[in-house]
Amino acid sequence: MIDKKFKQILERDKDLKKIRIHDLRHSHTSLLINQGEDYLVVKERLGHASITTTIDTYSHLYPSKQKTLANKLDDLF
Repeated sequence: MIDKKFKQILERDKDLKKIRIHDLRHSHTSLLINQGEDYLVVKERLGHASITTTIDTYSHLYPSKQKTLANKLDDLF
């Protein structure tokens, strides 16, 4: 039902990029991770049974977290 309505909205404006509801979920999750939200909170919000699912799916975002941590450690000195 929601997916059908979403597609109808996208079809009304041909200039809108074609995306799926699932793409919005992925974008939302990416924003949460990039804002420093705890991975367990993200896992719960997504309804993943295991943190492994969350990490496996979004691990490509983690290198930026390593850089952020390195910068924080540099700032200590």
